[in-house]
Amino acid sequence: MNADKTIHFLKPESCDVMDEQQSPYYITLEQTSTTPKDIFMCEYQYDEEVIRNDEHNICFYGGAESYHGLFVSKVFADTEAQALKRAIKIRNEAIAKGEWNLAWERHKLQQSRFNKKNR
Repeated sequence: MNADKTIHFLKPESCDVMDEQQSPYYITLEQTSTTPKDIFMCEYQYDEEVIRNDEHNICFYGGAESYHGLFVSKVFADTEAQALKRAIKIRNEAIAKGEWNLAWERHKLQQSRFNKKNR
């Protein structure tokens, strides 16, 4: 290889630069609280060809209001504090994009189908 050749590394816009020492944290948040209901670090096995991505899901545990839901996320961070900060930012962005309301509407639809089926 020529020593004067420039090599450029590109990453997808949606992917943050991940330090190899970062660990996966699983965090559960309510819709408006910054205090996690649950937070823990977990071993993560991955194929080096697969990009490690943050993931999240919104689920509902009962009640007649959309705030009876939980934002469950997996984020990669060096510390628990960094993980919580990232999870809160991702949750707030998801809410701003309408993901919470969409998940609530899907939940209500599933519940109405379940109730009709069990009558």
